[in-house]
Amino acid sequence: MADAAILNGKDSRRTESLDPVGPEVTTSDSEDNERTNRDGPRWLLLTSAKGGSGKTTTAYNLAVFAANEGLKVAIVDLDAQGALTTWYRLRPPEAPHILHFWSTMNRFQEVFDRLEAIHGLDLVVIDTPPAVEAYDSTIKRLIRRADLCLVPSNQGGVDPSIAANWLHFLKRERARAACILNHAKTNSRSFKPTKLALAAAGSLCPFEVRSLEDIKETVTLGLGILEVTRAQGVEDYRGVWTYVRSELGI
Repeated sequence: MADAAILNGKDSRRTESLDPVGPEVTTSDSEDNERTNRDGPRWLLLTSAKGGSGKTTTAYNLAVFAANEGLKVAIVDLDAQGALTTWYRLRPPEAPHILHFWSTMNRFQEVFDRLEAIHGLDLVVIDTPPAVEAYDSTIKRLIRRADLCLVPSNQGGVDPSIAANWLHFLKRERARAACILNHAKTNSRSFKPTKLALAAAGSLCPFEVRSLEDIKETVTLGLGILEVTRAQGVEDYRGVWTYVRSELGI
């Protein structure tokens, strides 16, 4: 593993994680805000119909890039397993500050109300649980609220077809969505066919994230790959962040 080192650590403030809070909430279509007519932070939703695709790793790495560029960032963990929350609790206090909230898919309204009240927030990154199709009304509300839905997919096997089907669902919901190829093995036979299949289903991030041990081990450090010296994978996520930032218009 490359050496852990904090980049640009300027703010040692910490925010307590929230336990799952708030009543279950349902809304009608008329209650949703229009993405194109809304001021305030941009919302990035990490979503997939399959677990193990790299949603959490993508969420915190993109949040870290944003925070290291001086943006005010909040991460929201809506997975009851709390993988993003576990990463956050390991984050060194000298690391660039990231706000953190933890709730569940059906009990999130208080967290969202708090987000709306935060002054100067630039970016909200939301990590969702696997099998989000089990939360039909909630995921549809999140999709309508998000400025960009990012769908990670592994390479080969059934993963690309599952991601493609989810992209088709997002299209039907009129979401702005793109896929990202995670755990990529660029020299394997399945690499190009996987990229072609994902590109055929919808927008595809032009930068893939390779399958690298340095990236996998960041979850135990509370750091993003950007914050680990001599780590492999920095340029992978730099490319993804550049694409996402452009898509969000930040």
